[in-house]
Amino acid sequence: MELNDEHSDFEVPDDFDEKWHKLNKKQDTTDYRDLAKDKILKNFVTQVKKYNGGQIAWGNIDENLAYIQINEMDGLADYQPVNASEYWEKAEESDDYEKDLIDGTHKIATKIINDIQNKEVCIIDLRFNSGGYDWVGLAFMSHFIDKKYDIFKKKRRFKDNYSEYQIIDIEPSNPGYLKSVYILTSPFTVSAAETTTIATMNFPNFKRVGSNTNGALSDVLYKKLPNGWTYWLSSEVYETMDGKLFEVTGIPPDYKIEYSREETKLFKTLNSEFNNKDRAIEKVEELMK
Repeated sequence: MELNDEHSDFEVPDDFDEKWHKLNKKQDTTDYRDLAKDKILKNFVTQVKKYNGGQIAWGNIDENLAYIQINEMDGLADYQPVNASEYWEKAEESDDYEKDLIDGTHKIATKIINDIQNKEVCIIDLRFNSGGYDWVGLAFMSHFIDKKYDIFKKKRRFKDNYSEYQIIDIEPSNPGYLKSVYILTSPFTVSAAETTTIATMNFPNFKRVGSNTNGALSDVLYKKLPNGWTYWLSSEVYETMDGKLFEVTGIPPDYKIEYSREETKLFKTLNSEFNNKDRAIEKVEELMK
């Protein structure tokens, strides 16, 4: 049975998982996601800088347009790792990884804002962002506002009903970038990247370009079955402040570009498209005129 929910799944024993993957082995193991996101930086962005192995990358598209690519709402602690293994070793050793993440997010946001401050328009590309922690995305976006906002509300499943709403807000951080910003989205804009996108719906200087996001906003509830398997499922309802729901359907863009909702097809198509153009970047350039 297909649930169409990125936050519902099983964790099975290693031997079972190994047998399943042998039976369902992919013929093409190319990582088209990595190829596509790297091709943007190579073909359309100059003066590229990267942080933590490319979790965030940024640079210039032209003299008036800056570009920021955020690929996860995690992995941003300032550990200055040599590789991913070293990063996660330091994360496991940390007494407060969440604080390290927030501090690292603000530190890299400060560097990026200082680099792009003279650009009139900024793109923040979340098309490849598989999620992570809500508050990482919100910490980054706090550098793009100049006042406090209530950004969304959520309620948790409780027995046969729901809890009271929890209102999530965001306050500005310095330095700030208060000019025009375009968020790029795709069906692979997932989870914490989606709550970040919802937050920007409240900001007057933001617009969205791309396709509907994935539609997996809820936090995850973990449970264990009698046979020892672990499963998890969505247990919350996220809503905009005026009550709109985007679970399953995803958050719609202001300016639509049709992207496939099948992951391999999406990134394979984008990897091919980016040899010559990027329709989303071209749309932003058109809107700037």
